Amino acid sequence: NINSFATKKSEKTSYAIIKLSEIMRYMLYEAKEEKVLLEKEIKHIENYLALQKLRYKSDDFVSFYCNCNNTNVLVPPMLFIPFIENAFKHGKKGAGNKIIITLKATKDIIHFECINKIRELNETEKSGSGGFGIENIKRRLELLFPEKHQLISSIKNDEYSVNLTLSINEN
Repeated sequence: NINSFATKKSEKTSYAIIKLSEIMRYMLYEAKEEKVLLEKEIKHIENYLALQKLRYKSDDFVSFYCNCNNTNVLVPPMLFIPFIENAFKHGKKGAGNKIIITLKATKDIIHFECINKIRELNETEKSGSGGFGIENIKRRLELLFPEKHQLISSIKNDEYSVNLTLSINEN
């Protein structure tokens, strides 16, 4: 996308480069830590979504609702982004097929939800094996939040949703 913007000499080129550099900076410097501030994880999600909005040429294709009273809590880095990436990868594109992401944080709980319409798989995807992403996330959650998390994914009416609830404490 950035190359396309540059070729067209689009005014979006600089904005896209800045967002990409913020994503790369987070991945190189912040994500190597065991835990990061939720505030930084939220900023990473916002940067990722900003680039996706440029890619799909629609501001309203994705909605991110963040109601976080507690952004100073520490969380494992890159915990929510695989679910968001999957929504873009496997979600239906076009009008009426919105991706809805919600993040809520209180003193004791973080709740994350991502909902997207499911697109039809092409023949190559149907014949291939599934990825490892969700299984890796499940294992990571078991290690990082033993008996302190709930992950529920479901498909209903051509819509995929994932709900993750983490019990947290300030320690």
